[in-house]
Amino acid sequence: MLFFLLRPGRLISLALLVAIGLAGLWAWRRARASPPATLSAALEAVRHAPPPPPGVPLGGVYRLRLHGTERIGIGPARLSRTLPGGALEVVTGTTTGQRVLELRLSADEAESWTVDAGGRTASARSLTVGLSWFSHTFSGATKPPLPLLPASFRTRAWRATYVAADVAFDRRSRIVASRPLKVDGATYTGFLVEATETATGALSGTEITRGWYVPRLGLFTSLKIDRRYDGVIVDRLSATLGLVSATPTR
Repeated sequence: MLFFLLRPGRLISLALLVAIGLAGLWAWRRARASPPATLSAALEAVRHAPPPPPGVPLGGVYRLRLHGTERIGIGPARLSRTLPGGALEVVTGTTTGQRVLELRLSADEAESWTVDAGGRTASARSLTVGLSWFSHTFSGATKPPLPLLPASFRTRAWRATYVAADVAFDRRSRIVASRPLKVDGATYTGFLVEATETATGALSGTEITRGWYVPRLGLFTSLKIDRRYDGVIVDRLSATLGLVSATPTR
């Protein structure tokens, strides 16, 4: 029996089967992996973009702790993966004097807002979901411009509807609480902001965000994201983020 298996033709067939098996295992592990966003790529984006307008948050790359999971559906396939242990927020500018805030949860998962100089009103939104070898980007101008934050934090609740890239959004926001927060050894007033956004159209589902926002820094010191989207790619995401430092890397 051993001699039969060791015949040259049988050895070649066996080697091919082993190679196919190893390749399949590698592809499966790669599909389930969530590659981290890299600081070098983020800094490259900062260097090649216009600086943000005066104000906060300052331009550069902010590091955040990240804990979460994601379930992605592509056709009949469903893949679950653990998100990396860290995320990056990249702050740049535009040629029209606006600020771009891009949250990179991983190398293939990002969400960005283009906001006015004060950081309160969004004029564009972008969302990329999927896997490193197959991802989908939704991107478009918000019509009308969307108030992400109130003009005064004495406002307790506000609502806005807008359209971006042929998707209609209904966003309900509220301030749940306020208290002093210590960041990098300094104390600031923070506000707990919660937003529930429902999308209909080519992209459908709900994203709920809840986190502590510090106006003097223009940053969320902590943020919880729960996303349930259907469309070209089904995305079920639960992520908890915490700001490592309010000083960006440039």
